[in-house]
Amino acid sequence: MSSAMQKLSAAAETTGLSFDRERNILYGTFGNYAFAVLVNASNVRYCSILFHVTRDGNPFTANDGKEIAKESNKLLQFAKPSGAAPASFLVKLEKDEQGTAQRVLDALTFLSTAFSNRGYVNTCESCRQEVATEPCAVGNGLRFLCPDCFESVSASMNDRAHREAETPENVPAGIVGALGGALLGAVVVVIFGRLGYVTALSGLIAAICALKGYELLAKKMSVKGAIISCIAMLAMIYVGHRADWAIEAAQYFKVDFFKAFRAIPMLIEEEAIELGQYLKGLFMVYLFAILGAVPTVISSLKQQKTKYTVQKLN
Repeated sequence: MSSAMQKLSAAAETTGLSFDRERNILYGTFGNYAFAVLVNASNVRYCSILFHVTRDGNPFTANDGKEIAKESNKLLQFAKPSGAAPASFLVKLEKDEQGTAQRVLDALTFLSTAFSNRGYVNTCESCRQEVATEPCAVGNGLRFLCPDCFESVSASMNDRAHREAETPENVPAGIVGALGGALLGAVVVVIFGRLGYVTALSGLIAAICALKGYELLAKKMSVKGAIISCIAMLAMIYVGHRADWAIEAAQYFKVDFFKAFRAIPMLIEEEAIELGQYLKGLFMVYLFAILGAVPTVISSLKQQKTKYTVQKLN
C-alpha cells in the first residue's frame, strides 16, 4: 500500500498541481484560492487542506467552517483555526493513489465554491490584502504570503537569525535551566510510577522540559545544549526513580521521605530492596524515557536549523 506521502505525490501528477518533495506538501491555486495539502501530523490517514481567506477583513470563522464541513456530506472535517491561522479542513486519504487524488480534487472544488458563495477572498497572512499569495515555509510553519510580504518576512527572519548568531550561548545558565526542566520530568516519572505505569510519555515530557529549560536560560539551543539537556534528563530520571522507591520505603517503615531517600542504597545492601528488581525498574524507566526523548531531541535540533528559514515551496 502506498504511503500517505506517495499518495499526495501521485495526486500532484494526476491533477497537475505542484508537489514540494522536500516537505511533502501538495500546493497551488484552485479557483483563485491558494492552498496547501499536507499529511495530518496526528493521524496519517488524513490530509490537512489549508487556505488563508478573509471576508470584509475578518478571519475565517469556526461557524462557517462547521457549516461547510456539514454541507460536504462527510467529505471534509473542520479543524478549528486559532487566531489568524489558515482555514483548515481534514480529508481522509483513500486506500489507493487514484482514489486519493480524486478525493483531494473533490475537496478543493467543494471548498473553493463554498468560499466564493460565502464571500471569502484569498488574502495574504501578513498584510491582509486581497492579493495573489503562495504557501511559503517560514521557520517551522507554513504561511500564505504575497510577493512583497515574502521579501519583508525574509528580511525580518534574516535579521533575527543574525541577532541570535551574535548572542553568546550562556552554558552555565542553560545547565541550570536544563536541570530545572528535567526535574519536572522527574516529577512525571514519580507520578507515573505511583500510578503503576512505565511509559515513553515520561521521557517525552522530560526531554521537552529539559530542552526548553536550557534554551530559555542559555538564550539559544545547540548540539552542546541538547547533549547537556539529555544528561540532565537522565540524571533527574534517576532521581525520580529513586524517589519513587523512597516513597514506598517511607510508607513501609513509617519514616520521612528524605530519610528514606538517603537510605535506599543501605536498603539495597541489606536486601530489603531486591537489587535486581530495582535495576530492572530503572532500566525500564530509562528505556521508555529514551524512546520518548530521542525523537524529541532530533526534532528539536532540526527545528533549530530551520526556524529562521523563509522559502517558497518548490
